[in-house]
Amino acid sequence: MSRSRLSRPRRFPRRGPRLAAVGCAALTALGTLTACSGLEPERDNSPLREQPVTISVNSSSIGQMVLGEMYQQVLAGEGRQTFLSLENAAAAGDRLARLNENKADLMVGCTGHMLYQLYPEKAREISEEYVARRDDPNAGDFSQLTYDEFVGALPGYLAVPDPSSAQGCSQADGTPELPQNIIPIYHKELFDREELKAITEAGRLLTTADLQEMAEEAERRGSVPEVVAEWVASQPI
Repeated sequence: MSRSRLSRPRRFPRRGPRLAAVGCAALTALGTLTACSGLEPERDNSPLREQPVTISVNSSSIGQMVLGEMYQQVLAGEGRQTFLSLENAAAAGDRLARLNENKADLMVGCTGHMLYQLYPEKAREISEEYVARRDDPNAGDFSQLTYDEFVGALPGYLAVPDPSSAQGCSQADGTPELPQNIIPIYHKELFDREELKAITEAGRLLTTADLQEMAEEAERRGSVPEVVAEWVASQPI
């Protein structure tokens, strides 16, 4: 089976901790754990963590606007400068290409749509069983399976946290039916530990009902930032 692949941008070279890892293993065997820790690569020193974060948002979707604003405010709470980049590409693959082309640092998608873009054969395979066993209590966790396959298909320069339990992304014509757990996708080493913890926690706390209510309220008030700020302030992030 073939996968659709995205070329890797030159701006994000793969780091090489192999030598340090080998030395660490050798020192561990000798019982010198203190020296070992000094050889481990300092991942928090990535130069990417010094730059503002551009969050790509599909401006044709109020749900996307809410999600983009949510991650923007959560990161701002950690002291990180962020920008929303509005685009109107409806296709998930076109939106993912913005990361590949360095037009954005983070985008928000859904696991089923993203898997279909990166590995369509596997997406269709999982979808067939998902639809056939929808009402089977012993069918297994299709949300986790979809997420796991999606992560395995990601290009090496991209990363994701654990998915949100919230479901998003309307079913597009011609795409297989799959779980659509909301997930931010970003360049590796873009965030430090505290920032990763914050965006992961935001996704964990968000529910499908929360997203729907915020989208409806934002449309009613005409202000996405105001509605999202109230939700963020109410959460233990």
